[in-house]
Order: sequence, then structure tokens, then C-alpha cells
Amino acid sequence: MASATAVPRLDHPALAFSLAFSLEHRRRFDEWITLSTLARDIGRANGDRSGEGTALVNLGFALGYLRAFDGAVAAHTEAAELFHRIDDQREEGSALTGLGAALQCVGRYEEAIEAHSRAARIHARLDDPAREASALANLGTAWQLSGRTEKAVAHTHTRAAGVFRELGDGYREASVLTNLGDTLHQTGRTEESVAAYARAAALFRGPAPDRTRRGPPTASGRPCWSSAHTARPSRP
Repeated sequence: MASATAVPRLDHPALAFSLAFSLEHRRRFDEWITLSTLARDIGRANGDRSGEGTALVNLGFALGYLRAFDGAVAAHTEAAELFHRIDDQREEGSALTGLGAALQCVGRYEEAIEAHSRAARIHARLDDPAREASALANLGTAWQLSGRTEKAVAHTHTRAAGVFRELGDGYREASVLTNLGDTLHQTGRTEESVAAYARAAALFRGPAPDRTRRGPPTASGRPCWSSAHTARPSRP
């Protein structure tokens, strides 16, 4: 009989996924990178393209948290191409979200806009409003960083906030409204900016979000990576 303290096998994608989730929330990013690299290699060796792609997305996010953005771009690019080949559109959208966030962090805004636009189109086609709204929020940030603030206000932040409001997701709505307030302030629309901030503050005082739920978590903040509305892979 195997010992109860034996190291678990990582050849099942659900186990690697669960461990990655735990390491992320404990901010043990080096171990997250090691685990994701191992899971990628196992998936590749076993011909498990879905498991390989999921590991690549997790690897990209872990590298992003350590500000290794070139590595994150490479991992998410490979994952997006892999999921496209096996016609897994939902996870292709997740990979494109991570790719867009990493591209923003290295100043490649046009490519980030394209990645987020593709992610939004995919999630709209799949009728996944939460992930579509997350992609739109990221697209708005990319427009904002590229200096096209009016596009950010009119086409993305406002729409994303409205979707989260319809879904009853106050925390993510507040995060988007914070970014909307920043964008309105940059365009000199002070009264509207104050109103957006006030609405966000009221929502942030509401119930805390469920941190254990796997989905497209939203972080309000100015640093390029932490402000991304990231959509992690689905549980295998």
C-alpha cells in the first residue's frame, strides 16, 4: 500500500490545476512556475493537448506575477495557438486574455488590443457574458494605455460595467468603474469621473467577493498586471 505521505502524481490535469490554484492564492509564484512547467511537459508527453494548454496558461500567469512578461507572452501565445488548433474556444479566450495583459505590460498596446478584441468576440459567440465583460474591461485598459481614452469610455469600460451590473457582480463592476473614473478624469470629464468613483466606492463597501470561485477575477489597481481582468482556465 502506498504511503499516505507519498508525493502525489501530477499526470492528472485536475490535480495540477488544483495545486496551481492553491499556490496562486498563497503567492508562491516560483513553485507555481515549477508545477506549471512540469504539468506542461507531462501533458505534452502524454499527447494531452488540453492539459498542456491549461498548464501553459497557468505558467503565463505565474510568470506575469513575477514580472517576467516576455516569458508570459510566449506561454500565452503558445497556449492560444494550441487551443485554437483543438477548437477549444473558451480556453483560447482565456489564453488571449493573459496574452493581452502581458503585452500591455511591455508596451505592445496594438497587439494587446487585438488579443483582447479576439477574446471578447470569442466569449460573445459562446454567450459567456462574464468573460466577455472581462475581455471588454481589459480592452478598455489597452485603449486607455494607448492614449485613446474616448474609445475606452464609449466602447469598453461602460459596456463592461453594465454587464457586470446585470449579472449582479458588484465587485467586478466596481473594479471597472474605477478604471472608468480614471479614464474620465484623463479626458477632463470631472463630474462624471467623480460619479464613477463614488459608485465604485459604494460597491466596494458591499459583500466581499468569493475568492474561492474559479472564473475571471477582477482586480482594481494601477499596476499593469494586477489591473488585468484575468480569466483563468476552466477546471479540467
